[in-house]
Amino acid sequence: MKKYDQGVLYVATGDQYIEEATFSASILKKIMSEIPTCLITDEAVAHPIFDQVITIGKPTDVKRFKIDAMSRSPFTKTIFLDTDCYVCKDISELFDALKSYDIAATWGSSLANLHPDMPDYLYGYNTGVIAFRDDALCNKFFDDWLTIYERYRTIPITESNKQILDGDQPAFHEAVLTSRAKILTLPNTYNFRDLKKGILYQPVKILHLRPTYREEFEAIENMINQTPGWPKIFVGWDMIVRYKRDDYVVAGNILNAVLGRSYYRIVILKGSIRHVWRVVIRKIGRSLVTQKVRSDRKKYHADK
Repeated sequence: MKKYDQGVLYVATGDQYIEEATFSASILKKIMSEIPTCLITDEAVAHPIFDQVITIGKPTDVKRFKIDAMSRSPFTKTIFLDTDCYVCKDISELFDALKSYDIAATWGSSLANLHPDMPDYLYGYNTGVIAFRDDALCNKFFDDWLTIYERYRTIPITESNKQILDGDQPAFHEAVLTSRAKILTLPNTYNFRDLKKGILYQPVKILHLRPTYREEFEAIENMINQTPGWPKIFVGWDMIVRYKRDDYVVAGNILNAVLGRSYYRIVILKGSIRHVWRVVIRKIGRSLVTQKVRSDRKKYHADK
């Protein structure tokens, strides 16, 4: 019997990831203090931040362990978070979404680990943030996901197929194709991963990344959510923000924010978004040229 109706689930193996999950859960509890949390792990853990800890033995394959552990969630409605997730705002509305959907997840940020047989209309999900409910369709989905993953593991891994077979996401994508479960695609605000590219139309709710120092999470969140203006476009380490109807502004350098420097490096870009992209393309071009010059200099000095 499920102990709780709804809650947040972490899966972690080994001291490093258990400690990472503990930190993530502590941030979550500051925002959603009443939300039950569960850690499924391979070690005995006693920490008050987790309302329940389930130990299921030492894993021989951490990805298989993750899929199997998720299927054992003690909640009727679960929000699963990778250990490197940083919750910025209340996400309890995801439980409401599970009244109408079996599973909810965001698109992935890369095509690198998509199976080549995937149809063009399916971009592929990231499995670091998943909301799901305990019902027959969802239970079958997890069974299929695990079965497909185990089938992938029987295929010899080569350089050409490594990104496809060495992970749990390609198997998740294939399970989506054959599942009858209702799957909701969430906006990237619930799983924002890449500060060097992409676009946000509203404040981020979950950061999914692993900065050098944990203090950087707060700086990054403030940089994104506290700087006025939407949408926000991320190029390199710069964040371009809509300022007025026809003006955009480079609101700051994210790297400087992380380092604790002033991030209001304001540059007004007059004109339309087309003009903004021209500026962006020039910036990328200059960056590539700079990299080439540096590379040539290193080669020149090495030859000498």
